[in-house]
Amino acid sequence: MNVKNLPNLLSCLRLIAAIVFPFLFFSLYPNTVPAMILFVFAGLTDVLDGYLARRNGWVSDLGKILDPLADKLMQAAVLLSLTVKGIIPLWITVLYLFKELLMLSGATVVLKTAKTVVVSRWCGKLAAFVFYAAMVVLGLFGERLGAGWVLAISLTTLAAALLALIVYLPDFFRYAGKDPDPAEKTGEHQAESR
Repeated sequence: MNVKNLPNLLSCLRLIAAIVFPFLFFSLYPNTVPAMILFVFAGLTDVLDGYLARRNGWVSDLGKILDPLADKLMQAAVLLSLTVKGIIPLWITVLYLFKELLMLSGATVVLKTAKTVVVSRWCGKLAAFVFYAAMVVLGLFGERLGAGWVLAISLTTLAAALLALIVYLPDFFRYAGKDPDPAEKTGEHQAESR
């Protein structure tokens, strides 16, 4: 295997994890520990593939599609699983997934029009950290927490996601109607904007 394909392999593992997660979660419920371990593993592969792509310049067209797709599917799998079990309010999940759909659509438009990938910023990293931390807490202890705590954690997660959306909006408008500029693509890397 070509070592340059390692980030794509990690993204593929994350795609598989997103498919396996609901089966693991529902088949072993109320023991959610194995499913949440898989979720944390998926998060670590996300960090690792982004690091390898940035550090070594291992960028590919396939990777630009696989990375965000794997992330969104993993997020959807966890959110929907916790929602079905009544841990997370449905309206929180709907708003969060709608925000992710907007981000993915925006990134796709930028990639097609400007031939560039929007670089991940501090707000995207913060939103990802908050999401993973919140889902682990809710996945492991959600049913034992009071409704007030669950709502507070859910709202914090949603607020971090919406903050990322607001911060990335100028990037979308900056790149969306712009012709590709080779000079701007030299620092391009496989990074996902959350």
